[in-house]
Amino acid sequence: METSASNLKIAGHLAAVFGGKPEVVRFHDESGKHHVDVLRCPDAPERGVVSFATVGLSDHPREVEGMDKPVCLELTGGCNADKAEAFASILSTAAFCSIKEGWPVYPGAVFGDLVSMYGVSRTMQHVMFTEPFPWDELEPVKLTEKEVLWLMMIPVSESEAVYAEEHGFEALETLFEEKEVDVFDLERTPVV
Repeated sequence: METSASNLKIAGHLAAVFGGKPEVVRFHDESGKHHVDVLRCPDAPERGVVSFATVGLSDHPREVEGMDKPVCLELTGGCNADKAEAFASILSTAAFCSIKEGWPVYPGAVFGDLVSMYGVSRTMQHVMFTEPFPWDELEPVKLTEKEVLWLMMIPVSESEAVYAEEHGFEALETLFEEKEVDVFDLERTPVV
């Protein structure tokens, strides 16, 4: 299946924001009926880190409470280079959970066991979504047929997911800032 003109524009925007030389890998679900592309840029936003973003999730708009029209999202994220292959798979799985199962994606949403599923971390089990703070230039993209918004997927531990549920995800984000957490490190120590 060919990549649409709008998704090529999204990929171009991401490449400009991330910098470097991007490559795109297409992921398919088990049935082969659904796919999502994942763009990756090595050494972005810093040396040794790989930045990622979905390209194609925005083709599946979602109703979001408080919004007057369906929202077109793409997911971003990043990790240390040694975990890049697994992180791309985790990101594509998160996109498939939204596309196929209708899992809601919004700031503070937690997708349980996505990191555990791939066995790549002893300390992180889940993912949570937040604003894409490492890339200040990642503004909404207005295309003829849709406006694309961005959320960042970050790995979180079981204790962090529970803390976010009990105290709100903003409280967890505050802890991340106070403790200067490296959200790109899938083997980091949990903050709670």
